[in-house]
Amino acid sequence: MKMTKEEAQEIAKKIKENSNKYGLPVKKKKNASAT
Repeated sequence: MKMTKEEAQEIAKKIKENSNKYGLPVKKKKNASAT
């Protein structure tokens, strides 16, 4: 299944939000400055 960058970003965003919601550790990239 191929997906566009936009779709991949949406999924990554949802995963990150879910991880925050359930208190799971979220791996942060070194260059990520967004809160």
